[in-house]
Amino acid sequence: MRRPPSRFYRRVLFPAGFAALVMSGCAGFFKADGILTETDPYFLFRKVREHAAKLGTFEGRASWTAVSEEGGFRGTTHVVLKSPDSLWMKVEGPFGIDMAIVSVTGGRFLLFSPFLKAAYSGDAGGSRIDQLLPLGPAFSKDITGTAGLLIPGDSLLESLTLFFPEKDEYVLAFGTGDRLRIQKKGPVVSRWEKCDSSGAAVWLWEAERFRNRSGLRLPLVIRVNAERGRRLTVFYETVKANPALRKGWCHVPIPEDVETKTL
Repeated sequence: MRRPPSRFYRRVLFPAGFAALVMSGCAGFFKADGILTETDPYFLFRKVREHAAKLGTFEGRASWTAVSEEGGFRGTTHVVLKSPDSLWMKVEGPFGIDMAIVSVTGGRFLLFSPFLKAAYSGDAGGSRIDQLLPLGPAFSKDITGTAGLLIPGDSLLESLTLFFPEKDEYVLAFGTGDRLRIQKKGPVVSRWEKCDSSGAAVWLWEAERFRNRSGLRLPLVIRVNAERGRRLTVFYETVKANPALRKGWCHVPIPEDVETKTL
């Protein structure tokens, strides 16, 4: 296995991966306006999954800023996805420089950097993909996370220590160090925090400015704080739920003179 050069990680993989967000019945009922009014945690998680399952395809264009130990980065991104396992993303840096084109499909990822003339591939389900998506231990590996729809699994509920409604949200805490806020409308995860044994936050994901798109609530702003001072903010300018995708939408063009290295 080869590791990408450190310069490639600092200048391309970190901002590109972060921009890629940037991260599976009980009694209850919904009011006519779609707001969850009565539930228990298992029912709530099921409704979060059912809401996210409505997203078959997604397309969004966003600007982003990322901060790491190496400095600050900013740029734009174009994201296209097809649930449950296909993603295409183009990341541009300052002045419209093409930093990376990434695809995930069939359990594999492929990344090409026109800027560095380098290409990498690997197992999308393995640890190597974390170099593209360094979003912390609580990040949902579901493709819908790129659109701002995190999906907590029922296994998390086995360590539930706190669950109560607060205004238009539910607040949940777990023995694993995870803390969630789930908006009743949707319902959708609006905040996911992962803490260490001392209670200090090691990873934080937040979504804001939810908008209705084709019967789905999608955020326009996503913020992620991760280890070692890494921070990401994504500002979606346009989001489309369930658009028709063109043929070959997930293709990553790689020049013949560029070798694809396996990570």
